[in-house]
Amino acid sequence: MHVTSLGRKSSVHIIELHAAAVVQVFDYCHGTGRTALELTGETDKA
Repeated sequence: MHVTSLGRKSSVHIIELHAAAVVQVFDYCHGTGRTALELTGETDKA
């Protein structure tokens, strides 16, 4: 019982860490994408 409960807890913890990492990467890519769009918009205007 203890082994399976520990396994479940660790797997859930790994999933949470993975989800957090995905969100961070998505936010970073979204931020860089925004700045890239702004830069291209500025070059198009100029």
